[in-house]
Amino acid sequence: VAGFEIIGGDNTVAGFTVNPGSTNIAIQNNVIHGMGLANPSNESPLSYGILVWGNDTTPNPPTDVTIDSNEIYDVTGTGISLGEITQDITITGNNIHDINGVILPENIVPNQNLTSIGINGFFMDNVSINGNTFTNLTLAIGLGIPATAHPEISGTITGNTYNAVDVFFLSTFFNTESDDQFDFIESTPYWRSVRDLQNIVSMYSYCSTIELAEATADDGTVILTSDGQEITQDCNDVWGGT
Repeated sequence: VAGFEIIGGDNTVAGFTVNPGSTNIAIQNNVIHGMGLANPSNESPLSYGILVWGNDTTPNPPTDVTIDSNEIYDVTGTGISLGEITQDITITGNNIHDINGVILPENIVPNQNLTSIGINGFFMDNVSINGNTFTNLTLAIGLGIPATAHPEISGTITGNTYNAVDVFFLSTFFNTESDDQFDFIESTPYWRSVRDLQNIVSMYSYCSTIELAEATADDGTVILTSDGQEITQDCNDVWGGT
């Protein structure tokens, strides 16, 4: 599907929906905007420019989905959502900007009530996100909990541009695992914080400033910088203190 303008409204949940079991899908060179209705099938406050989702009855994920060179803006919640259970997704060359914020149960940035997201998804395998531009967002990319227990790599994020974005990438993974199994390879400077959620899930936040990293980090953890430095707290709980 290529070359369309998809115009939503207050009664539109998604501009495009890719359903369970779909394969070999390309969504390219479209302009998508205006979606404003929260998803009525679950408790999510999000609407979507593009929604790709699978189910676990077989399981039955969408596979081989390419989302390329689209412009997505003025959507309530998130530009592109991979929902749950997707596989072999390529997201490249898109311009996602000015997404409208929503109230989430868990704030990505503490004390920031409204959250806008460029791309999000859970339980996915083999996702490539590269060459996209993200502008005026709370979170550019949020991915979590790989679909298989020990994949070689569940996702790669590289070569993207971030303008006026608080958190570049947020990943969640079971705290029984040693790492999030995503490759975040960007030239943009970042500060990565670590937070525990309900003693089950760990969360990495690749933040745009040290202040955001400090605000999102648990006490006693380590903030990792993009140039390999480790920042810890001193005995007065001051990050990088003496």
